[in-house]
Amino acid sequence: MDDRTRGSRLTQRFDSEDTILDALETLHREGVAISELENCLVRIGPTDLDLLSDVLARLRQTMAANDQDAMQSPAQATMPSSTRTGRFAPSR
Repeated sequence: MDDRTRGSRLTQRFDSEDTILDALETLHREGVAISELENCLVRIGPTDLDLLSDVLARLRQTMAANDQDAMQSPAQATMPSSTRTGRFAPSR
């Protein structure tokens, strides 16, 4: 799927944390590699680059923390209270 087709399914302006996170999650679900999320998103529509940079930095930290949690035994892990799931869920 090309960026224009993806863009028609996403919000066309990415200027809030929620719109950026939703778009990144959608792109990732559609098979866009994490290393390509930023490039893909800015090709789809106007993007607040400073906010995108902050969101991606926090997302990488969250994903690293979630990967660490996955290495714990089930008895040690606790469920975060968030609507986001998987690697996009906030860490504790």
